[in-house]
Amino acid sequence: MNRPKLGDLLLEANLIDEVQMRIALEEQKTRGTRFGSTLLALHFIEEDVLAAFLARQLDMPCVSLHNIEIPQRVLGRVPKEMALNLQAIPVKMDKNKLFVAMSDPLDTESMDVIEKVTGLSVSPMVAPQSTIADAIHRFY
Repeated sequence: MNRPKLGDLLLEANLIDEVQMRIALEEQKTRGTRFGSTLLALHFIEEDVLAAFLARQLDMPCVSLHNIEIPQRVLGRVPKEMALNLQAIPVKMDKNKLFVAMSDPLDTESMDVIEKVTGLSVSPMVAPQSTIADAIHRFY
């Protein structure tokens, strides 16, 4: 299944224009970063907007970590150092599935590490990187 490109979704929503898209694509080639990270670095979009559109593009849930309470039994599944290193925080658990907020939900290496340590299947959720860092600081 072909998923829509992030740039096309942002263009369609009038959040960036054609010129910004071209600039971001050129800058992406130069920096070697992901398109969304490039848009953030160029200050073309806000982090919350990127997370919402990334979730839409990938058909994944987007989670706000601002007013959420995470049970200690869920947090205890992922050690603090691992959460910091991977920039990922467990949000909830359902049977043998652990829902994890990540700024890059396509980071399969991080998901594999979490699955190996927890023994649970990881279901990624999109969240802005800064809110993940804040949540790790707040909860651990």
